[in-house]
Amino acid sequence: MNWEEKKSNLYYIDGSYRDIVVLDTTTKDWEEVISFLEQSESYKVIFDSTGTEDEKIDFNLVKSRWDSCYNNGKDNRLGISVYVDTIRLNAHFFSDKEIEFDLDPKEIKSPSDDAKVMSFIESAARVLHKEVLITPENDHSTTLLSTKG
Repeated sequence: MNWEEKKSNLYYIDGSYRDIVVLDTTTKDWEEVISFLEQSESYKVIFDSTGTEDEKIDFNLVKSRWDSCYNNGKDNRLGISVYVDTIRLNAHFFSDKEIEFDLDPKEIKSPSDDAKVMSFIESAARVLHKEVLITPENDHSTTLLSTKG
């Protein structure tokens, strides 16, 4: 897809986000992504644990929430913000079964911004050796773009 097609078909502005998603994941996949993000100099990562922000992700806390069934899909305030230059991607630790980052399409204003997002997606696919999808918000059955690892 060229830039004009991506603006129309991927980064269209309708008030919703796009999901960058990896399906059928495990705790090990999350650990690999977190390790990659924390070690990369290309991204700034902020871990939010119920209002406290830190640059180090407390994955033991995340796993304890999953293990204790604390997270039943209703009350998970653990999340991370990943800054790809000025573009913010947000992830929430809802489940170890999928990895999802929210992307606000309003933040993608140029081919350069698109290239940064595509680089992030391709890196995640390579790290996980899995397919990474961009879908409409909360609609993982509709693939707007995919990249295989």
